[in-house]
Amino acid sequence: VNYYKAVSKRMLPLIENRLISTIRYPSGSKGSSFFKKHFENLHKFLGLKRIKSKKEHQNDYYYIKDINGLISEVQMNSYEFHVWGCLASDLSHADMLVFDLDPDELLSLKRLREGVKDLKSILDEYELLSFLKTSGGKGYHVVVPLNAKVTWKNARLIAKNIAELMEARWPNKYTSNMKKSKRKGKIFIDWVRNTKGATSVAPYSLRIRKKLTVSMPISWNELDKIKPDEITIEEAIKRLKKKTHGKNLITKIVVLMPNICYTIFVLPKEVNFMLETFLLIISVLLIVVVLLQGNKASSAGQIITGGNDVLFQNMKERGFELFISRLTLILGILFFIISLILFLK
Repeated sequence: VNYYKAVSKRMLPLIENRLISTIRYPSGSKGSSFFKKHFENLHKFLGLKRIKSKKEHQNDYYYIKDINGLISEVQMNSYEFHVWGCLASDLSHADMLVFDLDPDELLSLKRLREGVKDLKSILDEYELLSFLKTSGGKGYHVVVPLNAKVTWKNARLIAKNIAELMEARWPNKYTSNMKKSKRKGKIFIDWVRNTKGATSVAPYSLRIRKKLTVSMPISWNELDKIKPDEITIEEAIKRLKKKTHGKNLITKIVVLMPNICYTIFVLPKEVNFMLETFLLIISVLLIVVVLLQGNKASSAGQIITGGNDVLFQNMKERGFELFISRLTLILGILFFIISLILFLK
C-alpha cells in the first residue's frame, strides 16, 4: 500500500479510465494467485464497463477512477496491474501500441538491448514517438502512443507489420512468430498484445517474482545501465525520491502530452520547416505587439482626466487592453516554444 501511494501521482495518469486486470494473491505475495479481470463489488472508486462477448454473454469489466480505487484494489491483495491499450470511454480504438521483447533464455542481455535499439531505429524511421520501460521480468517494453483514432484491426496490423519488418531486416536475430520452436537463438517481438481485450503490465506496477520488481519507465539513455528486472520496490522508491521537481514536471508533460508531440513530429520534413518558420515569425510579431501596447498604455495612463465617468470608462478600456495584452504575450511565448521544439527535433 505504501509503495502504490508513493507512485500514485505518476501511475494514475497512465491507468485511470483504462480497463484493468490484476493478479491477486489472497494469501500474500508468497502464496497462490489468480488473474482477475471481472468486476466484483460495487464501489464508488471503481468504474464498471459491461461488454458483450462474441457469444453474446455480458461480462463486467472495471477500471480505476482515482487513488482510492487503486489503494482499495491493493488492500484486496491485487499486487500486479495490467491495462488495456485503450480508454474505457472508447473501446473501439487503440490509443497505444506495446511491444514486448521476449528473448530466448540463452541470449545475452547485450543482444536483448540491441533488439530494443533496433526496434527504436525502425520506429524512428517512421517518426513514431516511443517510450521505454522495464518489464520487471526478463524483457523490455516499448510503448508507442497513438494520436489518431486507430481501430483495433489496424492497430494489430501496424504492430504486426513492424515486427515482421524487424524479422525481414534481421532474420537471424528476431521472430514475429510466437511459437517456442521459432524463438531459439532469437528475440520474439511480441506484437500480439495489440489486440482488443489483451493487456500489458502497467507502468510502475509491481511484479511478483523471487524479489519484488517493478515495471519502471526509464529514459532511452538508461537502457544500457538498467536490467529488465533490476528495479525492485525499494529501488523504485529511491529512484522517485532522487528526481527533482523540475524533472518531475518534465516527466508529467511527457506522460500527459505524448499525443501532441506525436502529432507534431509525424509531419513531413518540408511541412515541419514551413510550420517552424511560420510559428517563429508569428511568435515574434505577437511579442512585439505586446511591447508596443505596453508603451502605449503607459503613456495613456499619464493623461487620465475628466471626472469619475471618464475615469471609469478609461479603467474598463485599460482592463480589456491588459487582458488582450497578456493573452497575446501567452500566445507568443507558446508559439515560440512550439517552434523551438520543432527546430530541436
